[in-house]
Amino acid sequence: MGHSWWSILASFEIQNTLKTTVWPAHRNFFGLGDSYASGIGADCSKKIHEDEPKGVDCAKCPGAYPYQLANRYAPFNGDGGPGTTSSLFKFYACAGAKTSGIVDPPAPGKVSQIRQMRDYGNFRDFGFATLSIGGNNVGLSRVIKNCVFWRTKHCDEDWERAELRVSSQDLIANLTQTYRQILDTAEEPMFKLFVTGYARFFNEYTDWCNDLPLFPNIFKGPRTALTREVRARANKLTEVLNAVIQKTTAAVAADYQRRNYQKSVIFVDTDRIYNAQRWCDGTYRSTWRDDTYFFNAFSKDLKRDGTTAVDTDDVQPHVIDIGGINVNTCMDAADDAGDDEYMTRCAIAMVYADNSTLRATLGTVYPSDDGSGPSLQIIDSGTFTVSNIGTKAFHPKTYPLTAVAGNFYQAWIKANRW
Repeated sequence: MGHSWWSILASFEIQNTLKTTVWPAHRNFFGLGDSYASGIGADCSKKIHEDEPKGVDCAKCPGAYPYQLANRYAPFNGDGGPGTTSSLFKFYACAGAKTSGIVDPPAPGKVSQIRQMRDYGNFRDFGFATLSIGGNNVGLSRVIKNCVFWRTKHCDEDWERAELRVSSQDLIANLTQTYRQILDTAEEPMFKLFVTGYARFFNEYTDWCNDLPLFPNIFKGPRTALTREVRARANKLTEVLNAVIQKTTAAVAADYQRRNYQKSVIFVDTDRIYNAQRWCDGTYRSTWRDDTYFFNAFSKDLKRDGTTAVDTDDVQPHVIDIGGINVNTCMDAADDAGDDEYMTRCAIAMVYADNSTLRATLGTVYPSDDGSGPSLQIIDSGTFTVSNIGTKAFHPKTYPLTAVAGNFYQAWIKANRW
């Protein structure tokens, strides 16, 4: 499928070649949020471990939109002509984060990203922050694992809980508290917080994928068919979440304006970047599971130039160990820990626990249908071997995140009236 955003990306490249020293002041910034901000899987031959709490793997990758913003645009990367220097960029985003991992004090066992800002200390000249947060509060990952990839015994409960959470006053209160704390922590009087939502995953109107599961055929257990109902329900959850995020940013911004503060929070809409590049767009093709703007379980990345990346760690077969997992408690434990990898193993363990025929196949290596793609082996050894197939699924690839970074750049320029 074509990549309609290439022309827009090219325009960002052209703007970025301008050599000027007349940039807005206070160009240092923070990259905050969850896995949508950490860029899990995107241009990730080598993870970024700077600014991580001790003992925590935040799954930060160079394709992340805050990282691209810091390294590809002249106001921030020092490529603005003679006398210009790079801005400071502190990358505190962490996969699995909820609002309770942003605010200070955080939930028990969590590391506060706002505390990291405060501990850094020397941020008088930090002028803004980028943020994506809220998806884990609602339980998007649980719905994906238990209802979209597979249908486990938790599906109905997780759908209903997510739909209740996304419309709750608790979500609004948690988002409001998060935005306010970030703004109030910042010392720069004109500090701006740029907030984005999440992308809808599906075209919910086509019919050709109604009977097709999203998870690749190498998994021989029961998988969820992408009916219109499933796609529409998943999209609706994302739409409502984005609307709540946008409404809350507007309310906080209006309150600061009423108090004559120059600090503000600004919503950056990035969902339209994914138009025509969602699952079930277009017509059927053999590559439909992998040629969207989102990672599937075994998808290769889509690089900034629109070419497909070559996996450097594609060890075969992909092995997932479901040994030692308590299927009655693992989903809540994974959710509380923000551990998407464990959540993937948990969901697969539940599928196997409910299917005696499937349990008899443990240890079998399943090749791809045509023999040329990835292979998969599910084992029950208790050694917790795991292939990193579930963590990046449903996250954006590098190519669309380049456009997301461009949207943030334009929002920053507009907010500074440059």
